[in-house]
Amino acid sequence: MKEKKFITIFFACIVILALLVAILNVLADPFNVFGDRFTKWYTYDFTQNPRTAKIEYIKGKDYKNFILGASGASSIPTAELEKYTGKKYFNLFSYGADLYVVEKNLDYILKNYEVESVILPLSIPSALRYNGERTSLNYYMNPDVSGESKILFYLRYLFANPRNAIEKFRSMGKRSLVQESFDVFSLDGSYDKSQRDIEYIGSEEDYKAEKGFNKDYTKLEMAHASDALEAIRRMKKACDDAGVELTMLLCPMYKDELARYDKAEVESYYKGLAEISPFWDFTGTEYENDPRFFYDPAHFRNALGKMMLETIYAGHKDFGRYVDKAEAPLYTEAKPDAKEFYIFELHHIDKDPKNAYIITKEKFESVLKYLKENNIATVSFRDLYDYVNGDADLPQKFCIITFDDGYRSNYTEAYPLLKKYGLRATIFPVGKTMGLNKYPDTDKDIYEHFSAKEAKEMSDVIEFGSHTYWMHQAYPSDKYTFRRTAKRLPGESEETYVKAFKEDTAKYKALYKEFADGEPLVFAYPEGDLDGLSELIAEEVGYKVTLGVKPGKNYIVKGLPETLKKLKRINIDEKTDISEYE
Repeated sequence: MKEKKFITIFFACIVILALLVAILNVLADPFNVFGDRFTKWYTYDFTQNPRTAKIEYIKGKDYKNFILGASGASSIPTAELEKYTGKKYFNLFSYGADLYVVEKNLDYILKNYEVESVILPLSIPSALRYNGERTSLNYYMNPDVSGESKILFYLRYLFANPRNAIEKFRSMGKRSLVQESFDVFSLDGSYDKSQRDIEYIGSEEDYKAEKGFNKDYTKLEMAHASDALEAIRRMKKACDDAGVELTMLLCPMYKDELARYDKAEVESYYKGLAEISPFWDFTGTEYENDPRFFYDPAHFRNALGKMMLETIYAGHKDFGRYVDKAEAPLYTEAKPDAKEFYIFELHHIDKDPKNAYIITKEKFESVLKYLKENNIATVSFRDLYDYVNGDADLPQKFCIITFDDGYRSNYTEAYPLLKKYGLRATIFPVGKTMGLNKYPDTDKDIYEHFSAKEAKEMSDVIEFGSHTYWMHQAYPSDKYTFRRTAKRLPGESEETYVKAFKEDTAKYKALYKEFADGEPLVFAYPEGDLDGLSELIAEEVGYKVTLGVKPGKNYIVKGLPETLKKLKRINIDEKTDISEYE
């Protein structure tokens, strides 16, 4: 009798435990299998399994335009697409997807949505595999797409290891405005590259070493080229039959990745693709020869995706081509135009250089004289921006001279010398202290700062950026939150910090209009103190160029706006030998 009771209790415990696991998995729903009705954290779900989570997310929504493909399809920016087409796109890509998965997704949306257009980014790796095994919770397809047993599918996730659900709840306490590894998607289905698109880029060699490009590139066989081409042919026919506009793109591929494939196989695949449908070809260009246009060896940057859309919808002719007949791929050894230069950092000019941030008038003039005699031009940050983002050019040899804080010696000493030598500079004043010789709200003496009127007078040779309105303070006060730099304070919530940064920026921009046109383009972080959140918000409020204080040379690349972030500077003091930085 006791044994029977024990067995009954034992099995009852198992049933209760199973029910608890099921309830936990439904509540957390880390793969968005059950609609994620409680946490509604869909981008987390996309990260765990985009094949299932995205399909569940779009159910009941009126999407009519889609991007399909593997992870390379993520770098087609949907916001830019909407600007050109007026249509909202959802990106149904999933990592590791082969064209079997892509075709299944296409069949699903054609049956369940009033589809108007589909963009199909393709790549050479599309021919590597076809209908690969899907044996993981992170890779199973939604049964409405795959056609497999719904009972088996839901049971898998209902009684899955609860650690996935527990980890989602744990991650909820770590949510941030800054993209985290457990939440790498945006709600439009694209990867969230908000941090990667503002990261420091630097030199080509350093970038290769830091981002995993210096690896072994073993040879690969395009074993499923025929399967891939047949899938593309069927997708083309399905779209034609449904009256859906299909735009096919052959995506850029880093040169060392492309070299892994047999050239004859690549050309045969290329020819087969052209026989199926016209397509936009973005291979064989100079951008494939610079790793900085790729997040890693397998994924091109959003910057290239934006340029691809400019070619397709705005008629730009310097990148890609439209292939409407069978022809050979293009090849080139050229590289994108790039520049190397130094930015010099100065502060105050005084006859008594009592620290490393003060130099004499004579020292400053010697710097200008050296630049002039050695044909080193001085340019503005607007010049850099126009070079990177447009058709502007830059001198063969150039530098940028910067002054921080806005001391009046910039007006009385530096400005006349710059005019004398026909050179230019950029000044980053602190808005609150402009025109003052006393520390704000005190009677403490400070070095005098130039006024807005004096700044306007200097605008013929001076460009102005921002050093914050009042987030570079020296003394605590009970009248405001003390901020020595523009980075978030220890223990401060992200929301409070973002509000403070945006309010400070608004004040500075209002003052800026008194002495300069437009809005400031460049932001110099006080003391170079920055992090991922500060860079994210600086980008959001409109700063296109950001500066730190780390010493070193700078590298910018035409077409790659990320190269304008976190630029380095060389501090000039009385002992600096400017000839070391030519």
